Amino acid sequence: MKKNIFIIALVLAVSAFSVEASEHEAHKHSHGIYEKIDNLEKRKTVIKKSLDKKQLLEIAKQKVHSLVVEKKISKSWLDVSEPVITRTKYKFVNDYMVVFHNPKIKKKKYKNLYIFVNSYGDVQGANYSGR
Repeated sequence: MKKNIFIIALVLAVSAFSVEASEHEAHKHSHGIYEKIDNLEKRKTVIKKSLDKKQLLEIAKQKVHSLVVEKKISKSWLDVSEPVITRTKYKFVNDYMVVFHNPKIKKKKYKNLYIFVNSYGDVQGANYSGR
């Protein structure tokens, strides 16, 4: 009789533990409001569109303007002629390099300003070396 009561108590304890564990798993250790989204229609995906070269040139010009406003480059860069855009391939990533030439700069290594833009319009960097 004592053995049967012990087995029944053991079964009840194990089942209570498994119910508690399943409830614990349902909230995924969240420290706040947790909302489970299984419906694919509610999920948002962001699809970026590739831009054409004219739009990429405008983005590069805006970057030059922001560098002038931040006083990182001189104001003479605002008066440069039309920049040249070329496609570059660096570590299997196709980006665009926009080259601005400023003849007013005296040092030869600072006459060209390179702005790197990916095909989605994100500015990747700017420098004088082109690397």
